Amino acid sequence: MKQRLAILVLLIGLLPSCATAQWYRFPGSGKAASGRPAQKPETADSTVRPAQVPQPADTVRQEEEPQDVTPTIDIPETVNVSLLLPLGTGSAVPSANFLEFYSGALLAARNLGGDGIELNLGCYDISDYAAAPTAWTLSQSDVIIGPVAPKDIMTELEICPEDKWIVSPLDPRAASLPAYLRVVHATSTAEDQIDDMVDWLIEEKTPQSSVIVVCNSSEELPESGRRIMSRLEENGIRYSTVSYNLLEGLEILEKYETVLETIGRMQFVIASENEAFIGDVVRNAGLLKYRGKDLQLYCTSRIRSFETIDSETFFNIGLRVSGSYFIDYESPEVKSFVLAYRALFGSEPGNFAFSGYDMVQYFTRLCKTYGRGWKDYMHEFRWRGLQSDFRFGDEPGKVGRSNKAVRRTVYNNDYTITLL
Repeated sequence: MKQRLAILVLLIGLLPSCATAQWYRFPGSGKAASGRPAQKPETADSTVRPAQVPQPADTVRQEEEPQDVTPTIDIPETVNVSLLLPLGTGSAVPSANFLEFYSGALLAARNLGGDGIELNLGCYDISDYAAAPTAWTLSQSDVIIGPVAPKDIMTELEICPEDKWIVSPLDPRAASLPAYLRVVHATSTAEDQIDDMVDWLIEEKTPQSSVIVVCNSSEELPESGRRIMSRLEENGIRYSTVSYNLLEGLEILEKYETVLETIGRMQFVIASENEAFIGDVVRNAGLLKYRGKDLQLYCTSRIRSFETIDSETFFNIGLRVSGSYFIDYESPEVKSFVLAYRALFGSEPGNFAFSGYDMVQYFTRLCKTYGRGWKDYMHEFRWRGLQSDFRFGDEPGKVGRSNKAVRRTVYNNDYTITLL
């Protein structure tokens, strides 16, 4: 723990002159540095010249130039970003994931500072009441990222000024909050992934292909399955339904082959969330592909979390996945980030580090471009990050905003993965 703390303090010292970082509870300190401060926290005085370590490139690239930017908007000279994370620094074992998220955020702060964007990054451990931010602190924040859990978001909203919004960074359970609260859900939902998956299937459909929705007869059709069918019907796509259980897995293979003899291509979608059943569909698809049949299988990123499915089959069948995130380790930007992270922390960055980097990059640049009223311009500001993309639309009837960006990946038979 002492080694991790030393590395974090070192990185803070490496920030460029226009980027500062603060942490209001350090691991192992035993007590909050200043409790819930009633007065304005002092800025860190740890600015020195950047060390000679690999610099992460400007990895978040704007997809299209923002239009009609109003120059009179209240654009802050220094963007104040507050991270509200359950670090658990007062416990014997702090959260490694959220310390990693903070590490990625620090790298983003350094990169932004190198680009001339003045940034003050504060991190608060909300797992300890004494270290949590005060209402005054939140009122001085231009961007508030976190808390993570819905109950913690609700707690902070009670003291958060009405002109401030909270960015929900990770928890899918918070996806419903933007409907009625000042919350930005920064990751696309399972519903968004399903919608994109169906759109993708439609884009690749030919007059010779048939759409097959595979259902598990041993279970009630889940909400995700009903959504798949509804989306197909809304778009006027005719489809056939194949329903079977695991005991019928070998028999269904022959039925597939019979159908494939009369059509050019079969496009599969799975209307089930059962891991064993999905694994059986993938296995059958692999066997059909091995026998020279033309087929495509579409899934959401949920399939990547299943441990019992042989991922090698993904490549054999050319699996298509719509997901909220994907890291292309072959891209120069990701390679640059990984090298910088290794040099500063002596370890490999995980998904949480990429999330912290992407979110601080996007929301800081959004605020610097459109000012403190950035929430009204999110639909104009699209961004491509290292792990996730950001695309917000106008959602009438909603109080908050939800990220609609989905990444499409194709598993190729040469064991590479293409990010589209």
